[in-house]
Amino acid sequence: MDLWLTAGSSVHAVLPGRVHSCQDNAAFGDYGPTLILEHTLDGRRFYTLYGQLARESRPQSPVGREVAAGDVLGW
Repeated sequence: MDLWLTAGSSVHAVLPGRVHSCQDNAAFGDYGPTLILEHTLDGRRFYTLYGQLARESRPQSPVGREVAAGDVLGW
């Protein structure tokens, strides 16, 4: 699901999880600064992707960070 937000809006985790990866995918047409969360729900593992984040967001969510639903991931 794509959400269109005003630049600088805070982006929050939808579900609890762990930061799986955080990279700046700077190629033309790519996602830019991207964060992927790993979740486990009812014994199933799955991932959510948060793309087009501000570059200043990367230090906010290092790999391995545990997040709760509602935690700020970046902007």
